[in-house]
Amino acid sequence: EVIAWWAEIMEIPCVALGGIDFDNAGEFLAAGADFLCVGMAVWEHPGGPAAAIAAFEAEIERHAG
Repeated sequence: EVIAWWAEIMEIPCVALGGIDFDNAGEFLAAGADFLCVGMAVWEHPGGPAAAIAAFEAEIERHAG
């Protein structure tokens, strides 16, 4: 709710941070987050950081269209 509110009334970018992973990233993007802080989801990905970044990029692209 907070991200949707921020995205609606603010002009500066919205950065979502804290507890973001592959299961909930889409919710933050759909709510209007401009950036996601996904540190641990990247470093703890079983396929390594590059695989995690590729997966997040695909999710971001899915929501951008």
